[in-house]
Amino acid sequence: MFMLLSWLEIMVLALLCNCFVPIAQITIPSFLFFFVKMFLGGVFLCATQTPFIYLTIRTKEFVAPLIGVAAASLINVVLSNSGIAGFYPWSASYLLVMGRLSRQGCPREISLAVIFIMSLLGIAASLRRFQREEVR
Repeated sequence: MFMLLSWLEIMVLALLCNCFVPIAQITIPSFLFFFVKMFLGGVFLCATQTPFIYLTIRTKEFVAPLIGVAAASLINVVLSNSGIAGFYPWSASYLLVMGRLSRQGCPREISLAVIFIMSLLGIAASLRRFQREEVR
């Protein structure tokens, strides 16, 4: 929902700016193209955040998940142009959305499977921990 509201806000601001400074690149096809990319990126971002949800439930604080997010981001920067970027979920998400996965030499199915498996493991671990600790 936040992603959709952000996208709508960006489009309204772009259209308002278009009233004062003509922008020829704002068209319906370009809007749809970037909306699809942003939507897919949001779905992949949501899927890759599940391990951090588990960390939050497990530690009951935000320090460990923030450290984990920072570490994942730094590793993403290091791996983004390497041959194994398609196997690292956060880099694979970006490469899938931008259509650059084939240049990295990683099959699309493997990258999708890595993201999907990591997401399922994060959800399963979070649910198990929540049921064991919180629901009695």
